[in-house]
Amino acid sequence: MTRGEHAPGIAKVLVRDPLPLIERIDDDVYGRILEDSRAALGRFCTDDGKAEIPIEGHVITARKR
Repeated sequence: MTRGEHAPGIAKVLVRDPLPLIERIDDDVYGRILEDSRAALGRFCTDDGKAEIPIEGHVITARKR
């Protein structure tokens, strides 16, 4: 199964799924995390800056016999 994460930008992905340490880090640390995230996820950005990140997974179901 393939799905995608769509957001107006990488920063919005981080805000939507807040970091567990967000209340313990300062703006400088957050800025570095954002820069690294943009570098790592940049290939998923469109020309207008939107993030379109594909997500793949497997669905397994079971039933009693």
